[in-house]
Amino acid sequence: LPATSRPKELLTWLTTKKCSLNRVPVIKDAQAYGLQWVKWWAAVQPWERDVQQWPPSRNTVSKVNWDRFPANGKDRLFVAVMALSW
Repeated sequence: LPATSRPKELLTWLTTKKCSLNRVPVIKDAQAYGLQWVKWWAAVQPWERDVQQWPPSRNTVSKVNWDRFPANGKDRLFVAVMALSW
């Protein structure tokens, strides 16, 4: 997933050789981390999807091109969900 607005804890975890499911980063301020995660998640959504409200609407927009969603591919969506679990 793109680095735009990515939480620093996730960036550190991804860029160190300690990248392991058994070694999760210490989140010092859970509220700030959560807000940053939401900002990052909103930034990676397809441009057609309205993410001005949280949680985003579940209404299906027929013109959303999910092929451009950056979570397509190996482990990308997993990383987002895993980072949310911290």
